[in-house]
Amino acid sequence: MDDRQNIDIEQVIGSFQLPKRVSNDEAWRRLEKRIQHENDNAKSKRSVVPLYVTISVAVAATVMYLIFYYGFNSPPTYSSETVSQFGEVQKCWLPDSSSIELNSNSSVRYSYNKLNGHRNIVLKGDALFNVKKGKDFIVSFYGGEVKVKGTSFYISAYTPNLLQIDCIEGAVDVTLCSQVISLLKGQGIKCFKGKMSELYRCEEPDVKRRLDGIFYWDKVSLAEIDELAEYRFGYNILLEPGLESRYFSGQLDFTNIEDCLLIISMAMNVGYIINEERKTISINAN
Repeated sequence: MDDRQNIDIEQVIGSFQLPKRVSNDEAWRRLEKRIQHENDNAKSKRSVVPLYVTISVAVAATVMYLIFYYGFNSPPTYSSETVSQFGEVQKCWLPDSSSIELNSNSSVRYSYNKLNGHRNIVLKGDALFNVKKGKDFIVSFYGGEVKVKGTSFYISAYTPNLLQIDCIEGAVDVTLCSQVISLLKGQGIKCFKGKMSELYRCEEPDVKRRLDGIFYWDKVSLAEIDELAEYRFGYNILLEPGLESRYFSGQLDFTNIEDCLLIISMAMNVGYIINEERKTISINAN
């Protein structure tokens, strides 16, 4: 210490009322300890704010990095589109181990959002879905949407004029014709040209047989059958006026167009003519 410091400290010590048993050396030791303690406290107080600020900046920087990395450098990536041809079934596996079985003349595209974990599907045609539990699994198609967490269900959506959803396991939230419906296991619903059906019972074996081309209905109109046949077989079907409202109940084999038409003609008392050159089918009353 310099002389000025010695004088100041001596003055401080001189004002102390020390017991006789405390020596000057002990007083010096206690004073230096007190000064050191106050210096340590001051340093600690000065370091709190910079440390807090440093941590906050680091966290903010990390969050911004993740947003920019996933938002710009690595956006949600679409898988290559899976397409099935006429008369074939294609099965594809998704990264989350969910599976999709595409029926004849169908396509599907899958994407995964890395930020929120949502799984998104775009479907055209018929498909059976087996979804692993996880974040939202959303299937969009012409005329509607299905949203689930994890379940098994079937969608028929070749055209917005004819839509059908059947729940095999769990539950699904369905949006059809601007209406939202919740389906439970064993329930199905249809929408034809904007008109919703009542809920109906569906059996898992009957639903899965559609992948083999076997469709079962209870009172389906000839117009609905023809709408489905057009997209499965690629023909333009011409109905004689008045036949649209005739109803059919039972199963139809859609693996072969002539077998399908033969059953329809016998059950509904109609005749048909196939023009392969123009890819048209004319159906008339007998």
